[in-house]
Amino acid sequence: MAGRSYLLGMDVGGGGGRCLLVELASGACVSAARSWSHPSAPGTGGTGQDLDLPVLWQKLGEATREVMDCAGARPEQVAGVAVGIGGERGEKW
Repeated sequence: MAGRSYLLGMDVGGGGGRCLLVELASGACVSAARSWSHPSAPGTGGTGQDLDLPVLWQKLGEATREVMDCAGARPEQVAGVAVGIGGERGEKW
């Protein structure tokens, strides 16, 4: 396990977040998801959301810990992280 390296991907959406951990040598993947909901943002006609960032980060942290634990990975084994954040619906950060 000491020689393993991983890549961690996170997808942050308006209704939830997902984490994917990929072991580089084998391509083995572990994923986890969490859902959330946020109220509509004023002035967006219902197309935007006021994101509750503490909840969002808490749930992304839970999903990240889940994939790391499931894979038996340690933080120092993560060689890279990529995060995708959608915004086409007008989320306000």
